[in-house]
Amino acid sequence: TSPTFRIAKVETSRYRFTSKETLDRRLRGWLERDLNIWTLDGDSLTREIEALPWVRRVKIGRRLPSTLQVDIWEWRPLLLLTDGDGRPHAHGLALVQNGEALPLPDHLPPPDLPLLVDERDVAPRDAAESARLLDLLAAMRETGLEMACEVDFILRERRGLVVVLAGDRGRLVVGREDFATRLQRYLDVAERVPSGAEIDLRFERQVYIEESRRACRYAPARNG
Repeated sequence: TSPTFRIAKVETSRYRFTSKETLDRRLRGWLERDLNIWTLDGDSLTREIEALPWVRRVKIGRRLPSTLQVDIWEWRPLLLLTDGDGRPHAHGLALVQNGEALPLPDHLPPPDLPLLVDERDVAPRDAAESARLLDLLAAMRETGLEMACEVDFILRERRGLVVVLAGDRGRLVVGREDFATRLQRYLDVAERVPSGAEIDLRFERQVYIEESRRACRYAPARNG
């Protein structure tokens, strides 16, 4: 084996949420094996890095004569999770694209994302409920809801999911299914809905509006 191709340098693409110390430690372990860029088991290295919590996908490349290129794609945080009092979780947990709750790095400011608040009488969140939340977030993007009005937080209630709009714009009761259709139904009448109202969208082709209701029962405090 020619020493010309012995790995002398490892470069990574930019990443944000993955622990630098943990990643460096794993890469250093491979460097210490005195491998070259051709004899390296790229599949094994890929699996080892993809096992890190925030890593979604890894691609290993080689650049002559002796550089290993590691490209990393991370999961994107979608919602900030809260504790039982409706405050951001002490460990900075975020719901990501695969439905898992991952801890945010301490050195980063909390991302500007809606909060997920569980009312006290709802069952613990399971895989099905996580999938439902992801469906709702996809529907919010599909309909352009957040372009039309900022979302402050999402409530999990016994009757399903409720989207709470910022600025006392109101609460959208969307239930447990058909989120895109229901959000579009709200957007079609949004200009005529009074501030602070609760808009129940769970009934087909109907929009029920309860006026003079506070936009939320309790406003979760935000860090920072």
